Amino acid sequence: MSIKRHLEEHNLTYFGHMKVALWFAGTFTKVVLAALCHGLIPSVYKTYCSDTVKEVYKKIMFNNDEEN
Repeated sequence: MSIKRHLEEHNLTYFGHMKVALWFAGTFTKVVLAALCHGLIPSVYKTYCSDTVKEVYKKIMFNNDEEN
């Protein structure tokens, strides 16, 4: 799949796509770090990872609904 086609399918500019991709990367990085902390100290970040995954899921599903 070409870059241009991917951007057109999602109705994004290059920089708009970059913004979204970096948001996902930052969000997933925080989830990984929280999960590592929770693995070591179970009393911290008890619901952060699952709450964030639900937030990401809603964001993906909401954006897909807008595209269809």
